[in-house]
Amino acid sequence: MNFNKFLQVSIGILIWIWIFIPLKIEAVVLYFEPSSGQYQPRDTFLVGVRIDTEGECINTVEANLSFSQDILEAVDFSQGNSILTLWVKPPEINQVTGMISFSGGIPGGFCGILSGESGKPNLLGKIIFKIKEIRDKQQGWVKFLETSQVLFNDGFGTPAKLTLREANFTILPPKAEVPKEEWQAELA
Repeated sequence: MNFNKFLQVSIGILIWIWIFIPLKIEAVVLYFEPSSGQYQPRDTFLVGVRIDTEGECINTVEANLSFSQDILEAVDFSQGNSILTLWVKPPEINQVTGMISFSGGIPGGFCGILSGESGKPNLLGKIIFKIKEIRDKQQGWVKFLETSQVLFNDGFGTPAKLTLREANFTILPPKAEVPKEEWQAELA
């Protein structure tokens, strides 16, 4: 077989594989809920840190977050109702650098559904933020860093392709109102 014939057959096989064998893109989405909102200075509000496995099974999450520390103060991180049951690194808040990090696992894996769970069973945790004193309208944000990773429950610890979504919050000029305390509703 000459080289031209070999090249034609090889290209034909590659085209056939590309057309007839579907490529599986394994992606996982890390996002915040709510992803936007309007608040005033001294308001306290909750931001859920969530995951969408898009039908894939995962077992480990390492999340590294950044927030606008000049506008937002991360008061606490709630692990209640988290799908992560094994905390390798409990949530750490660094107010000075505006960073939050944690890592944990789900023994047996998580495929987007927990037995007996209703609603949204994809909570990794909740951040309690308080708006600092500001005078003018500003934008606050929370985002995942590229160093975040999620591992599939495939026996190999294969890293998932991540889609990282951020949250943006509008901070309005102060008014003579009582600050919102959203976190208190969680205690009721």
